[in-house]
Amino acid sequence: MARADLDHASRVNRETHILVLGAGIAGLSSALMLAKQGVRVSVMESKRDWETLGAGLTISGPSFRAIEALGLLEDVMTHGHVHPGIKVHNPKGELLKTIISPSVQVKARGALPGAGGILRGTLHQILLTHLERLGVRVQMGRWANRIEQDLERPQALRGPVRVHLNENQMLEVDAVVLAEGLYASSREHLYPTALKPQFTGQACWRVVLPRPPEIDHRFFFLGGSVKVGLTPVSQDEMYLFLLESIPDNPKRAREDLPGLLVELLSEFDGPLREVRAFLGASSAIVYRPLESHLLATPWCQGAVVLVGDAAHATTPQLASG
Repeated sequence: MARADLDHASRVNRETHILVLGAGIAGLSSALMLAKQGVRVSVMESKRDWETLGAGLTISGPSFRAIEALGLLEDVMTHGHVHPGIKVHNPKGELLKTIISPSVQVKARGALPGAGGILRGTLHQILLTHLERLGVRVQMGRWANRIEQDLERPQALRGPVRVHLNENQMLEVDAVVLAEGLYASSREHLYPTALKPQFTGQACWRVVLPRPPEIDHRFFFLGGSVKVGLTPVSQDEMYLFLLESIPDNPKRAREDLPGLLVELLSEFDGPLREVRAFLGASSAIVYRPLESHLLATPWCQGAVVLVGDAAHATTPQLASG
């Protein structure tokens, strides 16, 4: 690329202003990639206080490559957990098979074990820290009521995207990244005829627990009435997930969750026996009926692009970073 082209690209980046709506993992990752390219980025989150739902995240090969591209690899290696693969057990806790995940080649470290885990809140804080180093801060309690752009004119003549915000404010930007999650309100304005998220007939239980040293891989327990797994997410912690079939989608009170989870785990032995004994009223259990959503392509409308669950949401056992 000629020097004049480099100067033009740099000038375009400095002058371009992109608004990211939603400060979850997808939104913050998008903002970080843009800011690293020199783009002026604003990030807005509708919640007024941080509330990181979920427990832990499983890291696979595609996840590691994305984490390296974001410049987060060393932080994730320090604060998360990397391991070779999965140890599959039957409900009695007997080992059936060890499945080694293919190693991942990363520039900084060469070959890495192909599996890992990290607490969702930890990854969220890592992303926020890296954004703050680039001068990008998240504006809380801000959301878009309406997004306007002139799609009838040729792209070069459309002018700025006008984003009407709460508190009777309006912002003009060059593009919008919509990362508001599964129930993105702005998506409903842009795609009023799109199907709503659909209940899948499943629910997922999650809870963070102390990690015994012997839980050094992901542990799966298969063959019972529910699917259970343990994923190391740091040197001291792991998270349990349990997938349950609930076609009638019953309502469950928060105070009932520990007892119900203990009951669901009652058919399992081995490490899950200790997990049952540990669970109690103080356990921070996250219970969520699972819904899926797939927006018809293209996942963009003019200068507005949808990312993450706003465009495509699957059940967790189908996701891969």
